[in-house]
Amino acid sequence: MAAFLLPFVSCIKVNQPSNNTPTLYPPSYPSTAPAGESDTIRWDAVKGALSYVLYYSTDGSSPTTHSASIQLTGDTVYVHTGLDPALTYTYSVQVMGRGTISDLSESSWGVQPLPMIHATCTFDNYPNSNVGFIFFQVDGSTYVPITSTRRTIPASTDGFGSATFNVTVDHDNYWGYSIFKDMNYDGQLSAGDTVWGNNTSPGRYGYYYWKTQFTSSKTFTISFDSNTVFDSLPHVF
Repeated sequence: MAAFLLPFVSCIKVNQPSNNTPTLYPPSYPSTAPAGESDTIRWDAVKGALSYVLYYSTDGSSPTTHSASIQLTGDTVYVHTGLDPALTYTYSVQVMGRGTISDLSESSWGVQPLPMIHATCTFDNYPNSNVGFIFFQVDGSTYVPITSTRRTIPASTDGFGSATFNVTVDHDNYWGYSIFKDMNYDGQLSAGDTVWGNNTSPGRYGYYYWKTQFTSSKTFTISFDSNTVFDSLPHVF
């Protein structure tokens, strides 16, 4: 009788990889809104997101994962500040989850932040007092102020007679400005105020203006000397 020896076989249970890890999808492309030297970026919240990464480019091209980036928490609104109004910023969002990362979202439309005027004005012998900065669009042909666009920023000087005005404008118009001493403390340019560029003619004032549209912000200092005789004609700055 022949004997057959059968090998001993043991069974081992193999754990298969789990397919329960949720897939993270990127949000739809972010929306952007320009402001003074800044952009506000918004996107839809994604289920399962623990944080987001905001990628951006500055030449109008779509961002990639090699572009500049900002690590964010779970918020879906971000104000990107300190920007150059001469550049075009484009944004994409990536979602970070528990052990998973989404693809980049579609990119936003390219957007240029708005330029600003940063004017530090010194009013000699006028410390701790009310002053004002008026800015307006000027006609691109005659460079005359367009009265309907005029806006006033009131301020108070410090102990040295200095006040700084920060004004947001746009890329699309020609801009001018003037300054005044607010003699009746009403926060507006009105009768009785001392206006730069005018000593004798009620309702008139001298002003500075730019002959080109803004491509970048303007920063300058200027002195309003009460002992100087100003003419009533516009000044080219």
